[in-house]
Amino acid sequence: MDEKKPSSGTTDLTTGRPLWRILVFALPLVLGTVFQQLYSFADTVIVGRCLGTDALAAVGSTYSLNFLILGFIQGACVGFGIPVAEAFGAKNRGDLHRYLANGAWLCVAVSVVFTILTTLLAAPLLQLIHTPDDIFADAVKYVRVIFLGIPATVLYNYSASVLRSLGDSKHPFYFLLGASIINIGLDWALIVPVGMGVDGAALATVVSQLLSGLLCTWWFFAKVEGKRPPASPLPTASGWRSSACPWGLSIRSPLSARSSCRTPST
Repeated sequence: MDEKKPSSGTTDLTTGRPLWRILVFALPLVLGTVFQQLYSFADTVIVGRCLGTDALAAVGSTYSLNFLILGFIQGACVGFGIPVAEAFGAKNRGDLHRYLANGAWLCVAVSVVFTILTTLLAAPLLQLIHTPDDIFADAVKYVRVIFLGIPATVLYNYSASVLRSLGDSKHPFYFLLGASIINIGLDWALIVPVGMGVDGAALATVVSQLLSGLLCTWWFFAKVEGKRPPASPLPTASGWRSSACPWGLSIRSPLSARSSCRTPST
């Protein structure tokens, strides 16, 4: 993988003026966070207007549980991308591809484990936080769809983290922007014409995350790698050992900051 491919969006942040590089890189991150809050607000308006206050309360009651689970997953995906950034900055192609493959396998494991556990434990966890009985059924219905969509959440967050690790923060923002607009349209379509309830709002969120994740993945293989994904074997024991230390250091430092700043969308 080259330090910078024409039209790929990747940028070597170790060259040029540091302040300018950081500002240009950070601006799409800030705009993405702001826009995410705006379309979350639009989601809330659609649910409240079209389904009523009980449905809105049911969605709101799942916020802390969503934040706990999805915030951890988002932070983990960011941590998996940091060794990639280190290898890219060091121009070490071998380490970069090894970290990419190991991160992908870890994401598969996280997706399977968290999807199964959270889907099965959704109702007990909502009972544990004393969700009111009159909104409990809708809350379970909503949060189970969100948790079944954890693989889509992992796909977007890891693929976006990889692109950002390669110095490209613009394209994840563009894809998030487009998916957010689609999410708002799907919210209305699934709730009003189709007649779904809070599960329609959850499904719209999952579909939009899946779309943005697929777009980020496509951009990486089509524009950055310039080839289809190769069939890679399972990481060897030496590969796991060599990458374990950077992962540990990565996850300890940015995880709490990123997960506390990101708010899962409704």
